[in-house]
Amino acid sequence: MKINYNIYMNNNKLEETHDDTPLHQKACIIRAISVFDLINNMIYGIYGYYLYILFAIASACGLYSAIMYDKSFLLLYLIYQCILLVFKSCSSIFLIILSTSHQTQELLNNSTNVIDFTTLDYDYIVPLSLCLVVIQCIIVYFVSNFYRSLRFEDNYMSLRM
Repeated sequence: MKINYNIYMNNNKLEETHDDTPLHQKACIIRAISVFDLINNMIYGIYGYYLYILFAIASACGLYSAIMYDKSFLLLYLIYQCILLVFKSCSSIFLIILSTSHQTQELLNNSTNVIDFTTLDYDYIVPLSLCLVVIQCIIVYFVSNFYRSLRFEDNYMSLRM
């Protein structure tokens, strides 16, 4: 449903249209997710993790696709979110294995001097990593739902006309 607001500036009537369609609402959700994702990736990039600059480009693709209703850029963002889901799931499985196996902790302690795996608080880390996997699943659901809602011929100009 489109709602028209009449705004008066300097005795000139301007019309502002507020689009309240489900597609627009989905686009707003994707915009919010991708802006949050973009900010986080830029912060990682500032601190020297240069691989995250590539992730910031993927987040920018998500933002662009949500603004312009472009399905091809949204596919890139969806692939990026699915890859994140796989990596977060694998790291959660790894943490669950570490929390239950003291032999694996000792083996990793002998092979690396960076982290002492026996002193980690797994009661805190494992539920947190599982929560991150659930949040990532929700994000993938929203992005894929928006992707299925768009058609390839949809773009900003054709939806606004």
